[in-house]
Amino acid sequence: MSRAFLLLFFFLFLSFSGYSQHPVPYSVKHYTDNNGLPQNSVKSVVKDDLGFLWLATEAGLVRFDGSNFLLYEKDATHASTNRMYTIVKVLKTGKLYAETEYHEFIPISGGYAVPKPAHKALKMEREDIEVAHELPLKNPHLQDFTMQIAADENCTVLKDSLVFHKRGKNNRIAFPHQKEGSFFISGKQVIYSNNKGAFTLFKDAIPQPIPLTGDFEQERSSKNPNFKIYWGNSTDQAFLYLNKTLYRLEYKDGKLLTKLIINDFDFEEQHINNVYYDSINKRLFLGSFSQGLFVLQLQLFNTSVLHKKMDNKVSYAQLPFGDHTVLFANGTLLNTDGISRQLPLFDTYSNNFSLATDRDKNIWTQNGMSVYKLNPKGNKLLQTFNFPDQPACLYLDQDSVLWIGTRGGIYTAPTGRQDSIPTLVVPLKNVTYIKKKGDELWIGTFKGLYKYHLRKKNLFAVPQMANANVRSILIRNEEIWISTYGDGFYLYKNHQLTKMPLDDHKYLNHAHCLIADKKGFLWISTNKGLFQVAVNDLLTVSKNNLAKVYYAYYDKTSGFKTDEFNGGCQPCGSVLNNGIFVFPSLIGSVLFNPLTISPELPDKPIYIDKITVDNTEILKKDTLSIGQDFERLEVQVSSPYFGTAYNLQFEYRLSANGSWLKLTEKAIVFSKLQHGTYELYIRKLNGFNSKFTFRKLTIIVRPYFYQTWWFYSIISVLIVAGLIFFIKARTRSILLKNERLENLIRKRTQDLEKNIIILEESKYLLSEQTSFQKKLIAAITHDLKSPLKYMMVMGKHLYKNESVSGPVKDNLMAIYTSANSMYHFTENLLNYSKLFHTKKPSKDDYVNLNQLIAEKIEIFSGIAKYSRTTLHNHISSDIILYTNRVMLSVIIHNLLDNAIKFCADGRIEFGAKSTDQYVSFWIQDTGYGMPEAILNWLNSNSEERSEENQDLTDGLGLKMVKVFTAKMDLQLTVKSEAGQGTKIEFKLLNHQSSCSFPPE
Repeated sequence: MSRAFLLLFFFLFLSFSGYSQHPVPYSVKHYTDNNGLPQNSVKSVVKDDLGFLWLATEAGLVRFDGSNFLLYEKDATHASTNRMYTIVKVLKTGKLYAETEYHEFIPISGGYAVPKPAHKALKMEREDIEVAHELPLKNPHLQDFTMQIAADENCTVLKDSLVFHKRGKNNRIAFPHQKEGSFFISGKQVIYSNNKGAFTLFKDAIPQPIPLTGDFEQERSSKNPNFKIYWGNSTDQAFLYLNKTLYRLEYKDGKLLTKLIINDFDFEEQHINNVYYDSINKRLFLGSFSQGLFVLQLQLFNTSVLHKKMDNKVSYAQLPFGDHTVLFANGTLLNTDGISRQLPLFDTYSNNFSLATDRDKNIWTQNGMSVYKLNPKGNKLLQTFNFPDQPACLYLDQDSVLWIGTRGGIYTAPTGRQDSIPTLVVPLKNVTYIKKKGDELWIGTFKGLYKYHLRKKNLFAVPQMANANVRSILIRNEEIWISTYGDGFYLYKNHQLTKMPLDDHKYLNHAHCLIADKKGFLWISTNKGLFQVAVNDLLTVSKNNLAKVYYAYYDKTSGFKTDEFNGGCQPCGSVLNNGIFVFPSLIGSVLFNPLTISPELPDKPIYIDKITVDNTEILKKDTLSIGQDFERLEVQVSSPYFGTAYNLQFEYRLSANGSWLKLTEKAIVFSKLQHGTYELYIRKLNGFNSKFTFRKLTIIVRPYFYQTWWFYSIISVLIVAGLIFFIKARTRSILLKNERLENLIRKRTQDLEKNIIILEESKYLLSEQTSFQKKLIAAITHDLKSPLKYMMVMGKHLYKNESVSGPVKDNLMAIYTSANSMYHFTENLLNYSKLFHTKKPSKDDYVNLNQLIAEKIEIFSGIAKYSRTTLHNHISSDIILYTNRVMLSVIIHNLLDNAIKFCADGRIEFGAKSTDQYVSFWIQDTGYGMPEAILNWLNSNSEERSEENQDLTDGLGLKMVKVFTAKMDLQLTVKSEAGQGTKIEFKLLNHQSSCSFPPE
């Protein structure tokens, strides 16, 4: 068996003056059952109107779209066998049918095989005679047969005559002929060729000899007339084969024209039995009885490969050197007819990367640190320029000024003077390419693009291209096209820089050279092939930000020896005077005329070939309905295209607003979809103008029964019914509970009424007791105050009597102190009793804080003196508090009393401070300090005392301070240190106090 892809490349030059001397270049793709073709016996090859290629094989009917084979077996065609006999075209209707070995006719329509086989596709005048559709005949022993000439005309070939049938009329003519001869049809005319190489034309049913003209006659040998005729009525094509060479036969204007298609391909060795030629795309399809399908692509491009002795260097820079000649920087002078020679001095004076010629055809080269001028024959050195930096590129402008770009700057040198000296113009490093337009010099470097204005002498750096490695610059009208190495290519126009979209595989990231042709296309060489793009598409990108651009891609199957082109030189490509483009590549130089190349565009519709759900094929429709429980949904798509596969790129998305995803295997696969309706969109670029072809498939994923609307409706009804039942049941239960609760409430209400009566009686008794206790306490304290006050006054009087001294004086002092304490304790107890039972004590007293403190100091001055404690009042006399005087008096009294008790030989001070927000006052002593438990209790917001400190706070004084502070809305803060004393501070907000005197 042949290999999967057998690529046979033949060397090509542009001129074909003699066909035997210059073989037709082509590449071959060989398809067998090893690489996609279902079976190797191809009996018929026909292309339909949509662009699909149909093959009749032993395994079934096969459709080929250029990359994939789709097999229709009998299960799909509903025929009784898989073995195909031929493919028939009914000229009257233009329809195609695949004929099986049992003469069943399977319709071919819309790009698909229709599963409706018929037993008759053609209605002929002689039903008993077989219809011949091609040459060679399927039955080589067949003598009597019928051929279709046109929609309303047939011809029956008999042993010694021909019968022409036209519009119901029969015209029989005698024509004895040899069995070895061949009848075929061309231009709606019946033509016969005998075994001696003579041809007979039956025009208007009259036989007449017709000579061959064209390519075959120039090569024909009279000694070898044993050519072979290939003809297909379904393709309306006839061919002549002789000596491994195939010619197209075509009747036109009374002549039988022959045109060379290919040579050096052995039909006999490959058992070729049918031929189809796509003349537009120059592609030949050959079906073999045993070797499968051969696809021969005539190459569009010519690659010149020099003789080994001359091809010692890879070609880089080159430029036109005459109308039909190109000069390479390695010294090769190549003519488009294939003749080449080597100029002698280039090995010494050229580094292969830059080249220029002046008006006198003198040649300028560079090598090392110098630039050289050679004579037109390249055999004499005329001039040398030396530079401090290595020259990198040479450019001769329209004024014959030579521009020299070096690693350190750009120089100019007049080419007409022998004594000229280069002048530094622009001190710019690492120059790679130079182009001049008017007064502007465009400069490419390793790290950016620059524009230098020659008159203004200012240098402008294009900021968006900083660090870009510029490979070439093309000036086209007002457009500046820039190619880079690693960053794609750009357009600079109207002071705006636009980066062009890349191809799908990003080959254009490494764009070497840009050349514009006369048809409005740019040709771009890269490391991975050659691209053609419409300039208008790129201009649309710069105006409207077009996202996708169609790039026609050419690889080595188009005629290159390699996909890798060369760049980094100036000039990077050339256009000869005869219109030939020249691009250097890693192997040889590619020459072609862009005006003669018609790119094969992927402009056919998109077809859905097959839809399978879990390996089960389902009927193809625009709307697909499936369940959710599938594991794999596969949608296979196609579009007939036989060009470079890279040019046909499919994209798809599952919703109108989704992102487009690239389709690589022509199969869209989904593993899981939720229920709902989906729109599957498939698209591809049609070619230049960047317009898309779309195909839509609606996918309905059916819900499970529990996801349907009727299931939700039933569940909703059940839920509502359940709620109603629950509400009714709950209501009955609540009513029963309410009834039991009402009875219970009724009983408990009666008990509560009895208890209320008892409580009211208890309340009355308690109120009476409380009232009695209050009166008793008031009476006791009142009765005690008078004698206690008397004892206090008397004790003070006796104590101060100068006649008393010694122990008696001390005893009198003790009596006075005890009486004083008991008196004030009784007074505090009385005030506490009154205030404690008041819900909301009055706060509408104006209290002069200084006077109140002075009163208390007067009361305790004797005791303080006895304890050797000094009392100091530092409060200003203008601080007035608007609060309860009695409670404030009790607080100060108790605090001063406690301070004197625990501050022997110490100092007690009163202070106050007033701000806009509050008034604060404090009492501070130098006594023993306060226990931590009492300190924490006073600073807390709670009035409760901890159990362990119960014995420390049993006194009534601090408790009254705590309670009265809360009732007066005072903020209490206590600070104390053992042995250092205690400071107790109160704060009263200003809206509760006043710093002015009370009204009169």
